[in-house]
Amino acid sequence: MELNIMKTLFSTITALTFAAMFSLPVQAGKLPTYYPDPIIMWFTIDQIDLKQLEIIVNDMPMRLSPNTRVHSPNTEFSSLQALKPGMRVFFSLSGEKTINEIWIVPDNYKHHFKKR
Repeated sequence: MELNIMKTLFSTITALTFAAMFSLPVQAGKLPTYYPDPIIMWFTIDQIDLKQLEIIVNDMPMRLSPNTRVHSPNTEFSSLQALKPGMRVFFSLSGEKTINEIWIVPDNYKHHFKKR
């Protein structure tokens, strides 16, 4: 009796492990619902100066506003303090080189396109 229970338990654990492994690539490409999808292009933060409200992405100096909306993979509304050098981001501009909204790209995000 115990042997049958062990075999059933082992089979169940094995099946769940494989299911979890095969679902990871699908989850890796998904973005939170509050992100535009797909992300066509992203940039890397080189430097950020929150006191001066300046950010450099891919060697391009840009401005931030105190009202710049920040979105992260974990929370829809974050703060400018969440932005760090080395992060991948994409953004929208208001005016000349002023970022009004910025999204932090998840580390595991890969380009994917929705079929129409």
